[in-house]
Amino acid sequence: MRGLFQVARLSAPAFARVLALREPRRALDLGGGHGAFAMALCARHRALTTTIVELEGAARIGREIVSEQGFADRVEFVVGDVFDADLGGGYDVAMANNVLHHLPPERCVELLARARGALRPGGTMAVLDFARPPTGEPGDQAAVLTGLLFYVASGASTYEPHTIGGFLAEAGFRDVRIRRHPELAGSALVVGRRP
Repeated sequence: MRGLFQVARLSAPAFARVLALREPRRALDLGGGHGAFAMALCARHRALTTTIVELEGAARIGREIVSEQGFADRVEFVVGDVFDADLGGGYDVAMANNVLHHLPPERCVELLARARGALRPGGTMAVLDFARPPTGEPGDQAAVLTGLLFYVASGASTYEPHTIGGFLAEAGFRDVRIRRHPELAGSALVVGRRP
């Protein structure tokens, strides 16, 4: 978790800037263990509090990191599996950053549908993940090498951004958009809105 936190710190502030939100009050972070993205959003939006749903081991280290960074009063953890835990409801924004590449397509849609159910109408779903290039096209070197590492280490597979957009649409989101930014090198931000 601490290593992942150090890596995520490189993109979390840009993620918070690129994800255009208007005065959000409550955020849900699915599998956000280390808390980097939750804290970046809280730093950008002073009235925001975030709930991270994470497994016990990751949540334990995540709590330590969040406390060390001074966000313990605004970032809380719910221990549990993102597919089974009570997510609550009424969130302005939900996020699943660098999570989908660990899941097969049907589970990606299931997770996003659960997040949609936790959002208020009009709420935003955000997915930041390494961007797999279209077949036969060159991609960002960091994204391609990371995708290879995931595959070799665990059989996981990164997705093309338009595939993630399709998952969002299948899960019931509208106005799905793909955003790229130089500070999110190798990654794409895919957002959708709960109708």
